[in-house]
Amino acid sequence: MISVFTSLKKLSTKKTSSLKEILPEDWLIKRGNELLKIVNGISTSNLEFESDGTLLYLKVSDMNNPKNKPYILETVNKCNLINELQLSNILDRNSVVFPKRGAAIFTNKVGIMGNRGTLDPNMMAVIPKVKDLYFIYLYYYLVYFNLSNICENAGLPQLNKKDLNPLKFIYPPFYEQQKIVTILENVDNIIQSTQRLIEKLMECKKGIMQQLFKEGIGHTEFKDTKLGPIPYEWDYIKIQKIAKVVGGGTPNTKKEEYWSGDILWVTPTEITKLKGKYISNTERKITELGLEKSSARIIPQCSLIVTTRATIGACAINKKPLATNQGFQNIIPKEIVNIDYLYYYFSYSPFQRLMKRYANGSTFLEISNKSLKNLKIPLPTLKEQKRISKILDQIESQIYINLKYRSNLEKIKRGLMQVLLTSKKRVKP
Repeated sequence: MISVFTSLKKLSTKKTSSLKEILPEDWLIKRGNELLKIVNGISTSNLEFESDGTLLYLKVSDMNNPKNKPYILETVNKCNLINELQLSNILDRNSVVFPKRGAAIFTNKVGIMGNRGTLDPNMMAVIPKVKDLYFIYLYYYLVYFNLSNICENAGLPQLNKKDLNPLKFIYPPFYEQQKIVTILENVDNIIQSTQRLIEKLMECKKGIMQQLFKEGIGHTEFKDTKLGPIPYEWDYIKIQKIAKVVGGGTPNTKKEEYWSGDILWVTPTEITKLKGKYISNTERKITELGLEKSSARIIPQCSLIVTTRATIGACAINKKPLATNQGFQNIIPKEIVNIDYLYYYFSYSPFQRLMKRYANGSTFLEISNKSLKNLKIPLPTLKEQKRISKILDQIESQIYINLKYRSNLEKIKRGLMQVLLTSKKRVKP
């Protein structure tokens, strides 16, 4: 059954008679044009933008605001309507909205208008025009089925009425829709409260990092540096004095004998999507011959792997020896440096900004090996480095625990949607 209901496109290719054989008797099957009123955005020439406007003006970027999940309550711009002919494009609360044009379609951002408003032309809204379809159920239905799999992909991706109107929608009696919504909203509420806790922990970590890297632990005398005051007893030292800095490389991808070996080989995207500070495996591996025939080098374990091209400053500690591609400069510390301290300092936003200031490039920014080696960082005693790292580890641990918890909740929600929105599991009256 699940294979039939993995996408709206696949579901819509099934004959209604075939679907009725699979679905419970009291579930309905209707097409988009029977169920939905479709509303498009308004040209800005029909609107008057004012800070105290009575209407929200929703753009795709507004959907990135964490306060707008799932209800759209804030927009950067507000407006008033100046062309009465466009009244039909004004959305009341509870309209379901999503991007209709461009790459944003593939982000699967769906929301519900929390106040009256109108849309940017790159947005679209759908409103139930039948009484037996609950608008919040429709929201979850569209989130689950992901509209990206029905959009036109030729050139600029987009969704239009002709894409939505022929789609087949399946839904249970109204009371069951309400019960399904209650279950999913309960999970969403826990996800959102977990996200708020993560944000508070991250803000707390930011503040504590600033205090520790400026004041240290128990110091009373300070000196000025380019990055601000630091304890007088600390060194302010070039990276090349405390570590070896080594770049990376990519073996020829056309040579099969260079690939699928035993040597871990990491790319920047693997670092940016890490949840935590350690990396212990990689998507691809290279052979000894691939290593020998390229500029890649083995980086000893417990080094700092730092992205220095395009994405600058993402970093991780390698738990195993590995090689990197050319998008990295890798810091192999001397014994006077605690690797965890180095990781946290490289993650410190003022130092991140400093690295970007020394980056160059027309196509994409890159900080060179020479520039990175010559950057200075504050260096406490090894004992104090470890104390600072331990404090930050405790916060980092709490962030990681809650990130994992949120991820598990999202998997639970996805599983519930899969069984509840496809009739595999019924909710009792």
